[in-house]
Amino acid sequence: SPDGLNWTHAATNTTANLSDVEYAGGQYVVTGWNGTILTSSNGFGWVAQSSGTSANLYDLAYGAGTWVAVGAQGTIIYSANGVNWNAAASGTMLDLYDVIYDGCRFVASGASGTILTSPDGINWTPDAPGTTASLFGLATGNGVDVAVGATGTALVAKAPCQPTGTPDLEVQKKRLTSPVVAGQPVTYQIMVTNVGTAPWTGWIGVSDPLPAGAASPTFSAPAPWSCSLSGGTLMCTYNGGPGFSLLPGQSLPPVTVTFTVPAGATSVTNCARIFAQNADANPANNLSCDVADVQPAGPPPGGKCAPLPTGAMDWWPLDEQSGATAVTDIVGGQTGTPSTGVTPPGVPAAVGSLLGPQ
Repeated sequence: SPDGLNWTHAATNTTANLSDVEYAGGQYVVTGWNGTILTSSNGFGWVAQSSGTSANLYDLAYGAGTWVAVGAQGTIIYSANGVNWNAAASGTMLDLYDVIYDGCRFVASGASGTILTSPDGINWTPDAPGTTASLFGLATGNGVDVAVGATGTALVAKAPCQPTGTPDLEVQKKRLTSPVVAGQPVTYQIMVTNVGTAPWTGWIGVSDPLPAGAASPTFSAPAPWSCSLSGGTLMCTYNGGPGFSLLPGQSLPPVTVTFTVPAGATSVTNCARIFAQNADANPANNLSCDVADVQPAGPPPGGKCAPLPTGAMDWWPLDEQSGATAVTDIVGGQTGTPSTGVTPPGVPAAVGSLLGPQ
């Protein structure tokens, strides 16, 4: 529904009872009976995923970059992306009805007073809540977790750790090539750092629209970066998997991108922007650009010829207007005789004539 009042039927292509739906990381995830898992980017088109279980799934939660679903007979499954699921050992055969993430841990509740906790959704520990009443619902807020259940049961526990501070992702675009020359490759490095005061959880992405006319683009990004080039834009996503967090001061492995500068360019601008699973509290540093003047191809007027021939260390100035016919290496005492251009010591005159005068 666009307004919460008018609703439209969406085809799920299943007849199973659906028990819960959550949204995180740009997608909806649904749990249901008989191990049903569905995902959707927009709530209309749904895709069935393999959960690896036939148990009824009653609830799910998302936190610390991990999806967790719980269900009948102590079933717990977890996933980093909502698509690929793995089983976790719960240590119980009792039904689990609800699961939450309280900011630092997952909490699951179930039949006969069952309470389980996990820091990562994979490793679970039983708690002793002091009741045998089945616990059907969980909520967290204001530093406490609350469980409710049969016969008016309500339990309150202080959440053992509450995140303090705020994560803040910063992207930096650094040019590794200088000077920038028309028709030649230029390489950039993209670095993402958490400059905030709390861990960042969830996947992180960067986009890099290449300048118009950029040719032969390539990139390098170590796993678990996943990158693709399409339509002149580099898109990269970093998914650290279950339990991943980027601590304050930590940086992700850098991504590098290289392309050939357009032949007629006089300047080139290249920018990188962050996009991420969760909203960044400080978007002001989510964009970084490098602007560089482009030198024309070949030797610049009045400057040194470039590139130097193999083995040459430098070019010698020649005052052609004075009628000079040779240049001397003052340090080494070597002399080179120019042809129609300037020839360094030890370089054949033909090479100097091809390179032309300074």
